[in-house]
Amino acid sequence: MGNEATKNRHKQLNESAKRIQSSDLRSSEAEVVSSTIEDTDASVAAAAELPPMSARVRDSLLRRILPLKASQALDNGVMDAQLSSEADNDSRLGESPSEAISQSLLDTDSSHPPDVQLAKLAIDEEDNSASHAVDEHLPVKQEVDAVSDSNGGSKALSDSKCETEPLHSQPANTLANAAIDGHQNAHSTTDASYTNQIIMQQGTTTNEISGDSSYASPIRLDISIEELMAGLMEESMPPISLDDELRAMGASVYPLQPDFPEEEDKWTSAYSDENAKNLLPSEKDAQTTKKPTMTQQLTSAAGVISLLDETDEQLKVFALKQLNNIVDSFWAEIADAVTKLEIWYEDETFKHRELAALVASKVYYHLGEYDESLNFALGAGKLFEPSLKSSEYVETIVSKCIDQYITLRKSPETAETIDPRLEEVVQRMFQVCHQDGEFKQALGIALECQRLDMIEATVLKGNQSELLTYLMDASLSIVSSLEFRNKVLNLLVKLYGNLAEPDYIACAICYFHLNDAIHAAALLQNLLGKDDYHVILAYQIAFDLEANATQEFLLNVIATLPPASNTSTSLPLASLAVTSPPEATDAMETDETAPLLQPASPLIIPSTATPLDQIHKILSGSLSIKLHLDFLYRTNHTDLLILKQTRIALETRSAVFHSAITVANGFMNAGTTSDEFLRQNLEWLAKATNWTKFTATAGLGVIHKGHISRGQAVLRPYLPREGISGSPYSEGGSLFALGLIHANHGAEVVDFLTTSLKNTQNEVIQHGACLGLGVAGMASGSEATYDELKNVLFTDSAVAGEAAGLAMGLVNIGTGNGKAIEEMLQYAHETQHEKIIRSLAIGISLVMYGKEEAADGLIEQLAADKDPILRYSGIYTVAMAYSGTSNNKAIAKLLHVAVSDVNDDVRRAAVTALGFVLLRTPSQVPRIVQLLAESYNPHVRYGACLALGIACAGTAMSEALELLDPLTKDSVDFVRQGALMAMAMVLVQHNEVSGGGKAPAPAPAAAAKPAAKEEENKDAKKDAETKKDDEAKKDVKEKETPKEKEEAPASTNWVEIVRKRFETIIADKYEEPMAIFGAVLGQGILDAGGRNVTISLRGPAGISARMSAVVGMAVFTNFWYWYPLSHFLSLAFTPTGIIGLNKDLNTPKFELISNARPSLFSYPPPTKVPETKEAEKVATAVLSTTAKAHARKKVKDEHAMDTDVKKTDADALISPATVDSFVVIDEVEEKKKKKKEASFEVIENLSRIVPSQLKYIKFKENSRYEPVKKTFTGGIVLLHDKKPDEPVELVAVSALDAPPPPASTTGGLSTSAGPSA
Repeated sequence: MGNEATKNRHKQLNESAKRIQSSDLRSSEAEVVSSTIEDTDASVAAAAELPPMSARVRDSLLRRILPLKASQALDNGVMDAQLSSEADNDSRLGESPSEAISQSLLDTDSSHPPDVQLAKLAIDEEDNSASHAVDEHLPVKQEVDAVSDSNGGSKALSDSKCETEPLHSQPANTLANAAIDGHQNAHSTTDASYTNQIIMQQGTTTNEISGDSSYASPIRLDISIEELMAGLMEESMPPISLDDELRAMGASVYPLQPDFPEEEDKWTSAYSDENAKNLLPSEKDAQTTKKPTMTQQLTSAAGVISLLDETDEQLKVFALKQLNNIVDSFWAEIADAVTKLEIWYEDETFKHRELAALVASKVYYHLGEYDESLNFALGAGKLFEPSLKSSEYVETIVSKCIDQYITLRKSPETAETIDPRLEEVVQRMFQVCHQDGEFKQALGIALECQRLDMIEATVLKGNQSELLTYLMDASLSIVSSLEFRNKVLNLLVKLYGNLAEPDYIACAICYFHLNDAIHAAALLQNLLGKDDYHVILAYQIAFDLEANATQEFLLNVIATLPPASNTSTSLPLASLAVTSPPEATDAMETDETAPLLQPASPLIIPSTATPLDQIHKILSGSLSIKLHLDFLYRTNHTDLLILKQTRIALETRSAVFHSAITVANGFMNAGTTSDEFLRQNLEWLAKATNWTKFTATAGLGVIHKGHISRGQAVLRPYLPREGISGSPYSEGGSLFALGLIHANHGAEVVDFLTTSLKNTQNEVIQHGACLGLGVAGMASGSEATYDELKNVLFTDSAVAGEAAGLAMGLVNIGTGNGKAIEEMLQYAHETQHEKIIRSLAIGISLVMYGKEEAADGLIEQLAADKDPILRYSGIYTVAMAYSGTSNNKAIAKLLHVAVSDVNDDVRRAAVTALGFVLLRTPSQVPRIVQLLAESYNPHVRYGACLALGIACAGTAMSEALELLDPLTKDSVDFVRQGALMAMAMVLVQHNEVSGGGKAPAPAPAAAAKPAAKEEENKDAKKDAETKKDDEAKKDVKEKETPKEKEEAPASTNWVEIVRKRFETIIADKYEEPMAIFGAVLGQGILDAGGRNVTISLRGPAGISARMSAVVGMAVFTNFWYWYPLSHFLSLAFTPTGIIGLNKDLNTPKFELISNARPSLFSYPPPTKVPETKEAEKVATAVLSTTAKAHARKKVKDEHAMDTDVKKTDADALISPATVDSFVVIDEVEEKKKKKKEASFEVIENLSRIVPSQLKYIKFKENSRYEPVKKTFTGGIVLLHDKKPDEPVELVAVSALDAPPPPASTTGGLSTSAGPSA
């Protein structure tokens, strides 16, 4: 319909509106208005293509328009004047003006309650007292004002002085409600183009009852129905949200909920569009003007609370809305009436029970009753709206809601009985997270709630690659339920596979954690059937599995894959035989031609195998071991001078130190195959006896660790042989060494070790054979090996049984074998040998490695045992079952035992176990053990040391070092021992530049020492110096300053502090042996593996912990009882080199960029050979005046006969060059020292890259090779060749099979000279 027709109808509406303002409005005119509205509705409906307005909506609109217009006129005292002027002409004589208006309005809108009209008339008649002075109306005004003022915190109704009954005998609450209701409706039609806030008081006078000041804004009297409709449609028609109501409550007015929101919503937009066409520009601007708000300063909620006692429902609703607005400020007052709110909430007939529940919830929140607050918040329904950026109340209740939901979801029984309202709130919280883009927060909630559906939905809505990485890490660190974690991992496999570019490496990690060897093998086989890129990817997955999986898992994968072809280049062990050396009758014989003294080398096999053959070779471990061995050999930087000085200092002392040095030598040369130190100290080595000899021989296994191709050849002179009797200690040690060489890859030597175990009855040899079997068969789950070890255990030999009990646990690592646990636990209760019980205790804990909550039953059983050794076993079971999980329950258990158990060994183990549980989050450990490190119990302090060393190994964390520093000076010797070893673990592979920052600042007095020294120098030279010698003084000062600076780093860098402390303790002949033992082992740990390995218990991305490293560290901590167990620490050593391989598994030449200063990650400088201290003549600085005096004297001597020589002639003979020759200034060296260091470094293949350096490593731009792994983690990296057609340049392989190069003697000590030495 056109604009002209619409304007005509609007004119008719305007004329009807003017008649509404008169007092003689009758029902006939109301019908006209209704008819006009209906016509307008029809026109609007036609324009908006809407169906005709129903009678219900029309009646609703009419009920709103007429009372609203009447109340606007009444509230401003306008209709009073019209009533008084027309009262005499009223056709109904005898009726009062109020009765006429009442009857008129009742005739016009019979649906409106009479008390509303009467209340309005009562207000107006009292205001118009000049024309109708009726005394009995005054109390009505007072009562209404009292109720109105109570809305803003005024006094109660009792303050008004009423002496007569209200008009028409209406109750005060009814009149007040009518006034409030009228103003609510008035507000709903108030538009910003013609009005401000409507208040309950007329004029700008001060409220006489409450004392609060108010104001009244003028309201236009010539308002048209058109404008009324526009305001009505824009403000009253849409459903009113809780936020709109809260904003309205701030102005003491409330819009009404629409009667028929669904139908009226359509008419709202239609009327708005039609009216917008006819608005003037000024009116359109006015519509967008923000309405002013009125802030009321409240001092009490008593007035509003008093309204809760009224019977009228509308008054109750008003009170609830006001209370909801002010509850945060007056909750203490409202708390007294919370019972009434609860009653209203429980009353199902009360329409606003949800609002009552919301107010009650907020009251209980402020009272600290969060459970009650949560219950009522759930009862509030949609009025309680969760949001990420909301009030503290909403955040707290949502948090409580989620916590309760998580608790209920964890148990299958309670998960079925969850309140639907609770689930609805959680579901709405997920929607809020999705809308705000907080996908990681949604994933965290979903993981805690165990909602797989929401996990999948959240990942699909966000950045899938980023969210999947986050989900992988969170599932391994947050999810405590092993069952649910497996479900998440299965979901991850599905999601990773559905990516546009599937992440096969992540899928393989999931299969590893699921222990699903079948699908892992299928994945490898699938990749091998694709192009070269996917074949390289299969190689990378195989290397990752070999580095982190157990033997059992790898053997299952190999068994599932198709067998290798007959053309495989893998050579059997028999083909690796070497020329038999001369036989030795004793393992410690000093024949320099024995194979022990020749550096061994891995076998280099040219690769011509198929991809499937290569996968078999990789999974067997032979290829990775060869590569690591080559890397450690070529980059060996062992500083043998440290060992030599230690040996000299401890040579004539206790035999314990002999074992300490051999263990430290093994650590320093682990995996390098360099036994140079032993060759240079054969006489000292021959002094080893009994178990010291056993430890020394076993140390060869650490030196040659991974040298599986020639392990037996190296140890053949010391292995048991038929018909030849040797030292049982050397034979037992050699069997243990053979196991260490084949650690976790012992399929080739298990039979040999088993045969050696069967063929001897000597308990020492049995001891070594059992330990070797346990290490070589780690996590293999072999029943045959277990039975052989059990037979040795049942002999009840303390020596052999000790090794057998530990080996039984090593073979069954992570299997959770119930039969094995039962047998071991039963024998531990039966035997009388403490050594056997203790070894079984450790073995039981290893069986439950990684089982988490599945081990809880056994943990509780062991923790309740009366035998402290078995309680000790329970603690280590916690450490192994929850290693790397940061499980709160496990941490709480350990902390409780650490402070409550009566046995010192158990308490020490509990604190130590914290390091295993928290190894993925090392930053938390210093904070947790800080107080334990200050315990009165030395065993607890020792445990705190080991916990810090285990969790913070290789991090150089200053917080950990600051805790360990005072413990190195502890009054108890074994505490000092633990602190020294722990500091070495923390600082491994750090130098003087990167060594953990600076130590605590020296005392203030220390800063004055240089000044004091300068004063002494000045005093000594005072007589010889004059004012003319200022330049010479400056030269002297510059010469002395560098000496002082050389001493400064010793007190500012942790690495130098620790190294100096080791030397001091070892050289102190009065130091306790246990502390010296710790210092010697610390030296070996600090320079482990030729300074090319680190202690890494944490696996790469996606791997929570390295099984072999965790187990090795756990057994090492028990060297407290048995020194040979120290060698187990070598299982935790991880090479830190970059080994890049191409598709042929060769090592091509390529370069990386390290965006850091070279000195930051360089090797520590070698120890300088100590020189013989002789009386050195210190060069005296010659002053210029002295030089001139010497010159004059010389000239006088030469020209003694010439008496005419003048002083000026002598001065002329002294040239500046002559003076400078007397003053020593090393300007060249100063310039060299000040030369700026490069900001980056180029690194080649097969070079060392320490873990802290990985974040600085980048591949060169436009490099020929790029890694197939998205995340660079070092180690063995498969490279994709972007230029496969070009020739490949390979890195030369170390000639380890060649005879060793001649040793270079430095300071009387020969050192091994590798290719890169």
